[in-house]
Amino acid sequence: MKHSHYFNQNASDKKITDIPYLLLEKDNFIIHYIQSLQQIFGLQQSISQKILELKFEEILLYLADKYGMVFLNYLRYLLINERELSFKMVIEKNLYTNLNIDEMAFLCNMSASTFKRKFISIYQESPGKWFQQKRLNKAKELLHNNQVTPSEIFMDFGYGSLSNFSAAFKNEFGYSPNHIHSN
Repeated sequence: MKHSHYFNQNASDKKITDIPYLLLEKDNFIIHYIQSLQQIFGLQQSISQKILELKFEEILLYLADKYGMVFLNYLRYLLINERELSFKMVIEKNLYTNLNIDEMAFLCNMSASTFKRKFISIYQESPGKWFQQKRLNKAKELLHNNQVTPSEIFMDFGYGSLSNFSAAFKNEFGYSPNHIHSN
């Protein structure tokens, strides 16, 4: 089978994203390529970096020649997806810090406006609202488990004062954080 196919990640998404995958035909070249790798790795010796680079280059050139733009488009998708993954890793790593949007944008090597556009395209929500909701949910969890008091955590979740934290918490959940801690 010699083609690339596209499918929808999630049909219920507002923005449908096509994710390509490439089906490779198991031909004589591929069979011999795999056998040559098995022989190289079967030698139980240290394999030189140069040989590995040449083998990698060999398969890439073969696939580019055989599948043309379909293969190159697939590679482009992989690179774009890796950048998105890198972006998401920065977000996840700093989710429960008190960094503001400008600081997060800096960590992603973007302007604040580019960061906001990228964030919305990935998470379908503004970064401020998304971070606030995630951080308040984490604060609620910590408070429910009696691990902290509101006055101990408000700054950790990006609030300049206990009253701002309490107001945002009450707006999100319908009751104040002190209500959890006092019960």
